[in-house]
Amino acid sequence: MVRIKSALSAILSVAFLIFPSQSYSQKPALLALQPFDESTIYVAGERATFMKTSDGGRTWETIQIKTVESSVAIQAIYFKDRQTGWAVGHRSGFVYYGYILRTLDAGRTWEVQFGGLSDGNSPGANYPFYDLTFKNSQEGWAVGQGDFRTSDGGSMWQGPYDFYYGRGYDDIIRKIQFLDQDNAWLVTQRYLYRSFNGGRGWTRLSLPSLPFSISFVSGFFVDAQAGFAVGNLSGGAGGVILRVSDSGRTVDYQLLSAQPASVWFTDPLRGVAVGDSIYRTADGGKTWAKIAMPEGVKFLNAVRFLNRDVGFAVSREGEVIATLDGGQSWTRTPAPAAAVFTSVSSASFARGAPLAAEVIAAGFGAGLARGTGAATTVPLPSELLGTSVQVTDSQGMTRPAPLFFVSPTQINYLIPAGTSLGTARVAVTSGAGGTVTGSVELDRVAPSLYTANAQGTGVAAAFHLRVAGDGTRSQDFIFNPSTLASVPIDLGPQADQVFLLLFGTGIRGFASGVAATVGGQSVPVLGALPQGQFVGLDQVNIGPLPRSLAGRGEVDVILTADGKAANTVRVNIR
Repeated sequence: MVRIKSALSAILSVAFLIFPSQSYSQKPALLALQPFDESTIYVAGERATFMKTSDGGRTWETIQIKTVESSVAIQAIYFKDRQTGWAVGHRSGFVYYGYILRTLDAGRTWEVQFGGLSDGNSPGANYPFYDLTFKNSQEGWAVGQGDFRTSDGGSMWQGPYDFYYGRGYDDIIRKIQFLDQDNAWLVTQRYLYRSFNGGRGWTRLSLPSLPFSISFVSGFFVDAQAGFAVGNLSGGAGGVILRVSDSGRTVDYQLLSAQPASVWFTDPLRGVAVGDSIYRTADGGKTWAKIAMPEGVKFLNAVRFLNRDVGFAVSREGEVIATLDGGQSWTRTPAPAAAVFTSVSSASFARGAPLAAEVIAAGFGAGLARGTGAATTVPLPSELLGTSVQVTDSQGMTRPAPLFFVSPTQINYLIPAGTSLGTARVAVTSGAGGTVTGSVELDRVAPSLYTANAQGTGVAAAFHLRVAGDGTRSQDFIFNPSTLASVPIDLGPQADQVFLLLFGTGIRGFASGVAATVGGQSVPVLGALPQGQFVGLDQVNIGPLPRSLAGRGEVDVILTADGKAANTVRVNIR
């Protein structure tokens, strides 16, 4: 019994006390914005984040887009009114996975219109998106690696098209802008293009021979004759603002020590470029003056103006800044809430998945505690380092949550027993001062299994139990605690029986039963109960393992409770 308890402690220290691989920065970088007036602003960015304010930034509603992976960065948004809008973005990696999303309820919910993430052959594979616009109520463009178009008001999108025939896909579109039904401009990483027929055909501008290489990132075009593109010099040596006039027949440029990311003009003379500095022009881009950044803001990703005086910009640090004097000075709006508390299972880390009463949850946010502390007593405390968590269920009942662990960016806590099904509000009162809130959906069961890598994937954090023919019993990890690699299980002589002891959370509330398969073969479930020694931990014993699994190597273990599947884990059979 002593060895079992110490081994379980080892599993749990790996599996849910501290998650270095699940670390969250305090605020997601913001990449896109659309202001409607001085009070109503929509912004979006990394971690599939959408935010909106209706009081000029004093308070923000933060919405995690649950229909895409949390690693998706929203690059651009376009709302035709305050309810109906679109967003484009992608997940970066070895393969880019792009998405086109639509909302009909002001960003509260989003549907995927294009994209999907499963493998390299999924619809969004290799199509990163960077910009989105409509040239009228029916015709819209989503652009990046190629372009996708809608002709029915955004209900359906078709593509990809090769807008410049013969160009191939060795370039990426960063900005598209329609001035009217006929005149349009387009910026790719390498070139600028001009259309006089509403985007049906494009002409590439002849850029001057330059003593450096430019990677364009954005642009803004004042009218059919003139516009600007901003880009970075190769090797990170600074940036450039390219000025185009005479419908592209004249091109000149100004070098910058900074790297710009976005540019906007309020009229042919007045404009602002932002990046790791702010630049302003009042003479049509002939000269640019450097403007002071608000303290703590280091890089601005996008800028938009409502009129000649009022404009907004969003930052890599998750801030929204504003100007009331045409860009001559900038101040922070009240910060978009880092005050969102996102709760997931501490076993699977599945974003947006329901939880259940007595689940061990991991919650992420910012400013959650003034330090790092872990519970050392049972019953678990309801306060650590001055931080507490209150859960208010769908019936209005508020209960304190037992705490396992607190830190400035993460809290591990238990969904209190007796919490009703439905949407629950979770409020963190920080020992550092302030309150952070979030919500979570609660079902009767929310099965999830712990894994050795503490990421909810790969080899299970489990034991195998061997019962020899003479009744002798022995057990050991199915993974190496030092390397976290799987350890092959030898099924042994014919008389031996081998069982798996799995550990998870959210299983104990099942009503109709628990089932399991290993390597696609059904395996008896001998018991699924609270583990007993650790609060919130469930143990599921399955077996004996079929001898037909011998030699299969790593295979999937799939567990269901009341028909709901846990995260898939793996076991290695020699």
